[in-house]
Order: sequence, then C-alpha cells, then structure tokens
Amino acid sequence: MAEGEEFFRKKEKEEKEEEKPRRFPTKEEILERAIKLYYKDHPEAIEYHLTPEKLELRAQEGGYLTRAQEQLMRERGLTEYREQLNQYLTSLRQEVENTVEELKRLGEKPEWPPPSPEELIQRETQLLNKISASEAKIEKIIHEKTMLEEKIKTLQQELEKTKMPKEAPKPAIPKTELIEEARKLWSTYRNAILSNDTHLADTTLKRLKEVRLQLK
Repeated sequence: MAEGEEFFRKKEKEEKEEEKPRRFPTKEEILERAIKLYYKDHPEAIEYHLTPEKLELRAQEGGYLTRAQEQLMRERGLTEYREQLNQYLTSLRQEVENTVEELKRLGEKPEWPPPSPEELIQRETQLLNKISASEAKIEKIIHEKTMLEEKIKTLQQELEKTKMPKEAPKPAIPKTELIEEARKLWSTYRNAILSNDTHLADTTLKRLKEVRLQLK
C-alpha cells in the first residue's frame, strides 16, 4: 500500500541521516547499562559508592561493555521491530478504510477480495501501455500539425509574391539609336585593337554583340 511504503521510506531516510542506525545504542547508553551489570555482579561497589573504570568494564573476565551492547541491541531491535510492524499494519488498515469510504462516497462497491499483487502489476502494465500509445498519437498529431503549419506558411509566401506588382518592361530602344551605338562601338573596338588594349577590346566586343542581337 502507498501509505505503508511511504512510512518505511521515511523511516529509512531518518536512519540514514543519523550518525548511526537507530537500532544501535549510543556510547552513553552502553556505558550506563555496563555499570548496572557491574553493580549487579559487585554489589559491594554500590555500598562504597565506587564507579568502575572503563578498563574494568572492558576486561575479558567481565566484558560488561560487550554484554551491555548486546542486551541493548537485542532489546531495541525487538522493540523497534514491533513498533514498526504495528505502525505499518495500522497504516494499511487505515488505507483500506479510507479506500472503502471513498468508494462508498462514489457509489461504487469495493472490490473484494482485493486483487493479487500479480493482477495489480498486470493492470499497471496495461495502463502504462495505453499511456504510451496515447503519447505516441499525441506526438504524431503534433508532427502533422507542424508540417501543416509549414505548408501554410509556404503557400502564404507564394501568395504574397503573386500580389507584388510586376516590373514594367523596359521600353524598346529605337533602331536608329542602336545603329548609332553600334557604329561607335565598332570604332572603339577597332582603336582598341590598334592600341593593343585587349581589355577594352573584349568589353566593347561583348556590348557590340548585344546590340546586334537587339537589331535582329
């Protein structure tokens, strides 16, 4: 269930953020429990108000620190496990109740017994496939829309070109002027040849050919 999973995710996050996992007791807690175990084995120390040193608590003959740590870890592990399990079951129960109430409010009969995990996974897969198919259709529609917009833009540009006024044709040059220009060009061409000016001769000859074409 979603709420139960969320609870354990938060629990794991809290444990990672701490210096040590919560199930491990602190040094102070271990020392306090070790002293209690020491006093249990040495009641005379209580009578004379003697506090054992850490070396005594760590001694192999007693091993009070080790015993204290094991006891605390065992007790805390069982206690926390029970608490987490109870909280998880409570969250599951609450989620089921909330779901039933919501279905009642919507006028639907709750599915009972609830579907198996395998069936839920199958339903989820089917929904994901439908979502993927819908996304593919949306992408196709967007692509077609983009292509259509580009075509419309191209047609609009072509339409604008047709609306633009065409340049008026240049008036034809009278033949008398063309003949006079041809005579001048021929004279210039001949002088360029005589003076060995190849560049002027080429450009003049090119223009002379154009004038001759216009005279035909």
